[in-house]
Amino acid sequence: PAQFDGFTDMIFGRITKATFLRYKIPSLLAGLDKVLYLDVDTLVNDSLDELYDTDLMDCYVGAVQEFYGAHIGSINAGMLLINTKLWREDGLEQKLFDITNEKGINDQVAINRICTGKIKYLGDKYNYQYENFHTNLVTTNPEYYKFPMKNPAIIHYVGVHKPWVAKAKLPNSWRYWKYFKMSPWREEYNPLVRLRQALQAGRWRLKKWLVLLIFKEFKLDKKV
Repeated sequence: PAQFDGFTDMIFGRITKATFLRYKIPSLLAGLDKVLYLDVDTLVNDSLDELYDTDLMDCYVGAVQEFYGAHIGSINAGMLLINTKLWREDGLEQKLFDITNEKGINDQVAINRICTGKIKYLGDKYNYQYENFHTNLVTTNPEYYKFPMKNPAIIHYVGVHKPWVAKAKLPNSWRYWKYFKMSPWREEYNPLVRLRQALQAGRWRLKKWLVLLIFKEFKLDKKV
């Protein structure tokens, strides 16, 4: 779209132009008054009926506060319950593109600024960001870290440490692998590939016990 003319891939670090397509959701889905948006690095662990039925009233979005990094207190844009009707009526799409171009800010910062005063804050269980084990998370939100939620509805693997990345030892990594092994992509699961990726990333030390563990897991998978 024309709004992307001033954008270049990776201009915002690891964020590409595709990330900003969320600005256009209300216009692309013009027949809907409300849309639930989820980032690709989220895992749905429970019914979202109650979330979707939330009355947004005169708010542009329903979202959960950020619990990671430099923008703690702002909403995290990985889960957005969007009031698409009001978004269209108030011309938010163009406002978001304008502020992004003018200020050179990323999508999450832009959404926070434009939607200020019109955000419905939702419970942590709908965008649970505990998984990162980032230093900032531990030092600035000790309670959030110390008392993890047992059954969040939406798990958001924020940051660079994902379950599918080498040595991403996260509290809920097992949930990702549980559903991955139930998916059509299960047959592509190969511990040797994961080991090679880990070594290339320089994040694992090659140890005999680790190699044995990976091959043991591989054999167990074959028996399932």
